[in-house]
Amino acid sequence: MNTTQMMAVLKQSTIFGSLEESFLDTLIFLAYPETFAADGVIYTRGEPSDGRFGMILSGRVQVLKKSGEVVCDITPGEVIGEIALSETHHKRTMTVKAAEPTEILIWNVEHIKEQIPGVWKRLLKLAWTHLSDYSEYIDE
Repeated sequence: MNTTQMMAVLKQSTIFGSLEESFLDTLIFLAYPETFAADGVIYTRGEPSDGRFGMILSGRVQVLKKSGEVVCDITPGEVIGEIALSETHHKRTMTVKAAEPTEILIWNVEHIKEQIPGVWKRLLKLAWTHLSDYSEYIDE
């Protein structure tokens, strides 16, 4: 995906869409794209987050219960991996896999905190919302 296409997805994102274009440029500069084949595991429950989170650029991913049952689908413009950034032990709370070929922009949260501090607050708010949404599935 080229920079123009990445910018379009960022602008449509709930968490990033209202940022000034210069901040969106910084997000693209700080990110690296990663591609996953269908059924490719993006995050595994219990693994360290390593300070990384991402946003779906294309494709679709699924959040899975411990049993493997699908909790929800996540589509382009949505953020993944933010809960582990705010969780005490910085471990992934759910397994996330690509439901189809998927491209994700990946960031290191420390770089985001340094360059665009306001985004960290948005990520924390999103993490708490998602944690509330997924809390009944985390121990299953």
